[in-house]
Amino acid sequence: MQDSPATADPLAMWAQQALQAQTVALDLSVRLGLLAATASMVWLDLLVPPARAETPAQRARREAPARTARLVRRGIPETVARQGLRVL
Repeated sequence: MQDSPATADPLAMWAQQALQAQTVALDLSVRLGLLAATASMVWLDLLVPPARAETPAQRARREAPARTARLVRRGIPETVARQGLRVL
């Protein structure tokens, strides 16, 4: 009389269940880590919105190429237009 496959090796069955539990625990820990990172980013966004706002210096740096091109179209030499002088 042979044992059924389920009761043939209780140690192997226990090892398989332990591996499944470890896999589930690892998946849970990864998801909790992602949740914590997301919550931290949301909290930080709510806490410091002014720090993320564009400063006047950043805006000027972003708009400089368009401003230079406008001045050059108006007949101002490119080297002078790049200096950031205010032309009246």
